[in-house]
Amino acid sequence: MIFRSNRFSFRSLLSFHRFYSSSQLHDVYIYNSTSKSMEKFQPKYPGTIFWYSCGPTVYDSSHIGHASTYVTLDIIHRILQRVFNYNIVLMMGITDIDDKIIHRSQKENVHYLEISKKYEQEFIDDMQRLNVQSPTLYARVSDHIPLIINFIKKLIDKGVAYACSSGSVYFDMTQYGEKHDYKHHRMNEQGVSSLETDILSEKRNARDFALWKGRDSSSNELKFQSPWGYGRPGWHIECSAMASRTFGSHLDIHSGGLDLVFPHHANEILQSTAYHETKTWVKYWLHSGLLNTKSMDEKMSKSLNNTILIRDMLKTYTPAQFRYFCLMHDYRSPRTFESAAIQQALFVDKLFKAFFDTVQACHKGLIDISSLSEAEVISRISNTQDEIVDVLANNFDTPSAMTRLQELVHWINSHMNYDIRDNEV
Repeated sequence: MIFRSNRFSFRSLLSFHRFYSSSQLHDVYIYNSTSKSMEKFQPKYPGTIFWYSCGPTVYDSSHIGHASTYVTLDIIHRILQRVFNYNIVLMMGITDIDDKIIHRSQKENVHYLEISKKYEQEFIDDMQRLNVQSPTLYARVSDHIPLIINFIKKLIDKGVAYACSSGSVYFDMTQYGEKHDYKHHRMNEQGVSSLETDILSEKRNARDFALWKGRDSSSNELKFQSPWGYGRPGWHIECSAMASRTFGSHLDIHSGGLDLVFPHHANEILQSTAYHETKTWVKYWLHSGLLNTKSMDEKMSKSLNNTILIRDMLKTYTPAQFRYFCLMHDYRSPRTFESAAIQQALFVDKLFKAFFDTVQACHKGLIDISSLSEAEVISRISNTQDEIVDVLANNFDTPSAMTRLQELVHWINSHMNYDIRDNEV
């Protein structure tokens, strides 16, 4: 019967199995956040992608804002890998040294690594529950302190960073600007270039941002020895140092949530292009839209106390249903986890499950579908497959792909007019 030979072709459309051999790679176009334009995707080494993703700061349990970001990026990962046949080396950075982690460890009177390891493992477990593929490797800040110090030292040697008497080290925007174009860097509303607590009076320029945050040697807070005194890394330097150790002076993709564009990624670009003495460190920057509250004006954030934990969400919805929710939104657009969007995801989940139940019934001979034209169904499936590859090649347009799938299911259902036979045992 028709469904025996084509059931897996249709299922592959849902799971993004490979449609083409490696000799039939389709041109892919993606939106590059730095150029603010669509660009043809051409990694440095054909067929292989070097990708760095900003991971979580592990000071608390992960919420559905994290789920939205990492499921969305996992969808893109699967499309590039399984539809367009790219080999992907993906590194995820884990921020396990941070003021919030330190404050929590002091409050609970435990070592800071007890806090970070606990919530890192929770994050990894949550990603597994959501069927997010594990990265090729994780990189933790705590494992890379000497590397980060050497990275900063090289920036000082190049004349684009300076140390202060406090032991802090800052990136020198004035010196960098004399040699480079930093059009992607902008001031924030407060007129400074870092969200961290920098001491403005010791900066040479308000735009300068911290690479190393000096700490009093006599204090009890977490600190590491460096050539400039005791301290710990600034937020932005960690990703540049860890990614550069593995990938060198070139990344094909760097990804994260839209809230990381400034200052985090802007500062990464500055310090990394200075370090490698190159105009372009990352070729394509991908940023996923944020999951907002119902007002659409406020992102979901622990600091805003408006979060839903992943584990709590999964008590009500399945990982597949949440993934459908993400698939039905453009990856760059903000989305709200509210009734209408959730109901749409639940409807799609129910539609596909019912369809596959029907396919199984056909295999068991419980349904007579002799009136269905096999040639026409094959043609429909083939055309839909081609259309889906085309829309996914256009900046990973999953909403359009989902529409094509639903149209195919509705068409097949409307043309079946099947009779249910008695199940003889």
